[in-house]
Amino acid sequence: MTPLTIRRAHVLDAGPIAAFLQKLTGHGDAATLIDLLDESDLWHLAERDGPLLGVQWLGALPDLGADTAEIATFTVPGPDALAVGSALFEATRRTAKARRLSWLIATTNETNESARIYYRSRGFEPLSPAQDGRITLGFRL
Repeated sequence: MTPLTIRRAHVLDAGPIAAFLQKLTGHGDAATLIDLLDESDLWHLAERDGPLLGVQWLGALPDLGADTAEIATFTVPGPDALAVGSALFEATRRTAKARRLSWLIATTNETNESARIYYRSRGFEPLSPAQDGRITLGFRL
């Protein structure tokens, strides 16, 4: 099997990322992604032989300070999802440290057990009780 490739996304990846997110979540707009890819947000992609297997986004959270960013992870469901998410997180964690961030924040639906398991396996801890069906987890870099 071909090894997994993790790379930083570029503006030309907006269409494939939007299609990937649309397939997984029902949401995804290439025009919006182009704006995000041009700003300070960061996207890492996981690929094997071409198709996207996962994406991870890192974006600023100005209300919480310059040392805090939000993270969101999307992977193709299946037996490789945790490995793909782990590889994406290592790349994003290195970038976050290089940007001198101190905290990563992830918010997910309380009912999304796989997301909660994934973030907890990376070392994220709940920051507050669930509100409005969502839970916020934090990771200290």
